[in-house]
Amino acid sequence: GRAMIGILSVFAQLEREQIKERMTMGRIGAAKLGRWRGGSGVPLGYKYTAGDGGVLKIDEYEASQVKELFSLWNEGISSSAICTRFRNKGYTNKYGNAGVIPDIISNPIYIGKQRYDGNIFPGLQEGIIPYDVFQAAQLELRRRRENMTENQRTAWRGKKLLSGILYCGE
Repeated sequence: GRAMIGILSVFAQLEREQIKERMTMGRIGAAKLGRWRGGSGVPLGYKYTAGDGGVLKIDEYEASQVKELFSLWNEGISSSAICTRFRNKGYTNKYGNAGVIPDIISNPIYIGKQRYDGNIFPGLQEGIIPYDVFQAAQLELRRRRENMTENQRTAWRGKKLLSGILYCGE
């Protein structure tokens, strides 16, 4: 009985590894074809339904927010100020906090590309942002990250009570 259970568990493990490998190959294949692979959520500005064949469709309401977000970002306006402006305008979307703004800014999906496993592939979806606006946003993001203090980078892990939130006037 124990020997049989051991043999069955080896076959179950082998099958599990094969399924995992097939799923990985399927994700890589979908990425190379430019299809949306699913995952943590559809990007802001797009919508997806199962019948779309792996192609993201533009959500005009959210796409206008993405365009405005890139414009404000490139003007040098902070993430929290952009969120405040959007809140005051009554904008609603799938994701609502300032922490996702750098993720949106750095996502190549907005120029019609897809990122998978550290590689960039041409996507089937239509881009929302022109390439030059996207590149300007990347430069601005890099500039902001270089100018951050250590407390700003790790405010949520700060050792002091108000690290990264409260600054000395001097």
